[in-house]
Amino acid sequence: MFGNKMKHFFLLLATLVSTTAVLSAQSSHNYKPADGYVSDASTAIAIAQIILKKTYGEDNMTRQMPLTASIKSGIWTVEGTLPKNHVGGVALIEIRKDDGKILRVTHGK
Repeated sequence: MFGNKMKHFFLLLATLVSTTAVLSAQSSHNYKPADGYVSDASTAIAIAQIILKKTYGEDNMTRQMPLTASIKSGIWTVEGTLPKNHVGGVALIEIRKDDGKILRVTHGK
């Protein structure tokens, strides 16, 4: 009797493992652009605006417009602009071109 329960258990376990493997293989498809998800400055700035407004507030970021973007070694750096005659720092965000990962978010003082 114990033998039949073990056979059923291992059969169920094998079925679950097989099903998981099949579903995993089916869901691994992913389109990735050759030049990365964040291929240009306008895309980097659009992403930065969303993150920085949520992090530092819309009023604060409105005062730091326009945002500027530069790229070095596959990393976009997007920074706010300090208004004329103002002392202080601006928001800065680093975004990886290849996959869009946010690497750093900070604000100068």
